[in-house]
This record gives sequence, structure tokens and C-alpha cells, in this order.
Amino acid sequence: MKARSLARLLVSCCLTVLFPVSAAAAATVQVELGEAGSYGVQIPFTPSPRTERYTFSILEDSAEVFRAGVTTSGESGIYLPFAYDPSGLPEYTLRVTGHVLPGREGLDREAGVDTPLAIPPSCGCPAGTAGAFYVGKGTAASPYLVSSAAQLQHINSPNHLGKGQSFLQVRDIDVEAEQGTSLWTPIGNYSAPFSGQYDGDGHWVRNFSVDTPRSAGLFGYINHSTIQRLAIETPYSVVGTTLDDETARFCGGLVGEWRMSVTLSQCYANVSVSGSCAGVLLGVGQQSTVIRDCAAYGKADAAIQAGGVAANIIGAVERCYGICAVSGSSLETGGLVGRPNINASSTLTDCRWFDGPQTAYSSNYGDNPVVANVQRYPLTAANLSNPANFPASFGLNDPSGLWEMGDVWYYNHKDGKPGERVHVTAPKLKIFTFQE
Repeated sequence: MKARSLARLLVSCCLTVLFPVSAAAAATVQVELGEAGSYGVQIPFTPSPRTERYTFSILEDSAEVFRAGVTTSGESGIYLPFAYDPSGLPEYTLRVTGHVLPGREGLDREAGVDTPLAIPPSCGCPAGTAGAFYVGKGTAASPYLVSSAAQLQHINSPNHLGKGQSFLQVRDIDVEAEQGTSLWTPIGNYSAPFSGQYDGDGHWVRNFSVDTPRSAGLFGYINHSTIQRLAIETPYSVVGTTLDDETARFCGGLVGEWRMSVTLSQCYANVSVSGSCAGVLLGVGQQSTVIRDCAAYGKADAAIQAGGVAANIIGAVERCYGICAVSGSSLETGGLVGRPNINASSTLTDCRWFDGPQTAYSSNYGDNPVVANVQRYPLTAANLSNPANFPASFGLNDPSGLWEMGDVWYYNHKDGKPGERVHVTAPKLKIFTFQE
């Protein structure tokens, strides 16, 4: 009897539309090539009645990038823990091979079928939408994964901007290299602020510039949000275009402006910022601002309010330090904060700054924040590298702490040489890796 191929049955078994999931279906799957991911694809599959043994392979540009042995005897979906590229850009092919069972060698022949593997966006956007998210649900337990400049910009979509969703960055992003231009549209604006949680997970956003009338920064205007573990650096500038005193008011490297209930933690900014009110990390933070465990290296040049960390805040600054050139109105400039608004509603605790204004903040308007262990040092290599010059709460000698003494490379905006990379030994957040 002529051996029959399993291919015809396999053709009817494999569907081309796959759905991202995070829980396995009923089948035995053994990964043979590639690492099992925390997410994957669910494949509708009806097995052949003549075999229960299969190999599922995924190919990218004809190269096999994932392979799993599968055993299934009943109609079921097959979950493959294939950590596909979260950008959604690669095109994959699914290859399913049916294997001959022992005792049927003379009756059946091994055969395989290739079919395009189509992974739809997980965020509800139509397939092909620029920057759509392909992994995650936007929840705290399953955040949308951000892996490209296009996906970072896609947060500006009405489907995501003010929805209180969660995002996790999984790669460093070079805006200029990916977009072909450094010019960046800030995430969120006065009319439509960003609201949600953004976790950089120790990654960077590099080589971007901003030129906009109001709320200038990587994030423009945010509200009821948390941004954490995110670093930015660029040789370019964040500029609030001076159309008039009001519209150019709020400019910050990481965030231009926020309204209330916002926390920045474990963030780093190396950028030059200019406008009416400018801070290297944050422009203007209003009610319930918290800035904790952050560092700012750069330049803040403002017509009214300027600060190394922030131009104007109502809230708390804790365990932060800066190496910044700060210039602005003599009434509202500070090495850390231009104006800590509304008296004792603001606090500055365990902070340091090097060079810049002689005072941590401006008190010319009667602002009187609660200040504890805040000090300025001249900018020298010895001062920066001496752990004794930093508060004990930095935990520089604590293996389990957030900070350590290490190599920091940055663009020299402070001295007006943005194309020059400078190296210092200074406190750095352990989660970030610096490029020379």
C-alpha cells in the first residue's frame, strides 16, 4: 500500500490568524529552539486522526527562530510561548510538520505545511496601525510593551492617552535613528493629557528634540500618572517656542507640565531646556508632585523660573541631585527648584547640587518649603566621587540600594558644548547602563 502524506490534513488544521495570550491551552508543548517567553500565540488547530506528534516551527526571513514539539490527540488550540518581536514589524511563517507514529511507517509519510503567521495588535487598533501595541492589555498585570519610537508616539492615540493604562518599555529607543528626524511630538498636551503608568524598566530614550509652544518635553502634559525607571539623553534641545509669556511657560526634559497626583521615581535626564519656565527633569508640577531618586545633568535657561530638577513644584523632592547650568529671572531660580510653590506644601529632602545657583530654590516670593539635608558643592571630580558628600539615604554602600558610585557619561550641555561627551565618577542609579 502506498504511504499517504499527512500534508493534506495539516492544510486544514492550521489557521493564519493568531492571538497573543499568556496562558497555555490543553496540549503538551516542549520548546526545542528559542526561549520560552512570558507571552506567546494561540493557534486554532485540529490534529490529524493518524498522528498526535507534531513540530511547530516559526521562521523569520527563512531562518528558524522558534521550534516546539507538540503532542495532542484531540481538537484543541496550541499555545506556543514564542516571544515574538513586540514591535509587530517582522513577518513570520508558521511551519507545522506531522510525524509518523510508530507502527505506521509504511502507511504514512512525514509532511509539513507553511502558512503566514499573522499576529494582530493587542490594543484593539486595526492591523497596520503605525505604532500599535502587539503585546499586553494595558493593565498593571499586563502592560503594553513599548519597543520602538513609533509605539512610544502611539501613546498619543485617543485609545491610550488619557485612559489610565500601563506601559512597559522593553528596549532602548533612539528617536532620530528610527524616525529619520529628532523632532518629537510630546506625549500629551493641555487639552488631552497623558494619564497612566509608564515604566522604563531601566531603558533609555535618546536623540530627540522638541520645539512647541507649551508643555514641551518627552511627555508634554500629564495628570494622575507615574513615570519610573526611565532615562533620557540627547545632544539636542527641548524648547518652548516663545510666542508670548503664557504659551511658552512649561518646559522640562522628561515632563513639561503636570496638574496633580504625579510621581517621578528613578529617572535620569541629560538635556538642555529653554522657555519661560524650564527644568532639566520637569517644567511645572502642580498639586501632589513627588520627585524621588532622580538625577539631572544639563542646562535650564528660562525667562522666569528655572531649576536644575524642576522650574516650579507643589510637592516633594527627595534623594535627587543635579549637575546643571541654571539661568533665569534672579527672582525665581534655584539649583534644585526655581520656585517651590505655596510655602510648607513643598519639601526638599536629602538633595545635592553641584555649581549653579547658590541657593536650592528661590524664596523671593515668600515660599518657605520644609528643607532637610540639602546642600550645594563646587563641581569637582573629588566632590562628585566622594560618597560622604551625599546623604546616607542614597545607600551608596548598600548592595541592596538603588544607587551606587559608578561611571556616568553625559552630553556637556552645562558648558554649552552639547556635542561633547563627558565622563565623571558619581552616584548612578544601578538600573541604568551608560554609553561612552
